[in-house]
Amino acid sequence: YICSPHAESMRKRNQIVFNMVEAETEYVLQLSILVNCFLRPLRMAASSKKPPISHDDVSSIFLNRYI
Repeated sequence: YICSPHAESMRKRNQIVFNMVEAETEYVLQLSILVNCFLRPLRMAASSKKPPISHDDVSSIFLNRYI
């Protein structure tokens, strides 16, 4: 364990980078769940013969007109 201002600065930097990567990894996982478990099934339902939801409603739910 090196005790210097530069070493401490590098440890803090590395911890911040690690936390950012960890947060982004979790975000991508959650986004994948959202798309695969909700968005795609709702889009498919909106395309069915008797849709329980419209494409406009799906777009409104996900706050994106061009998804």
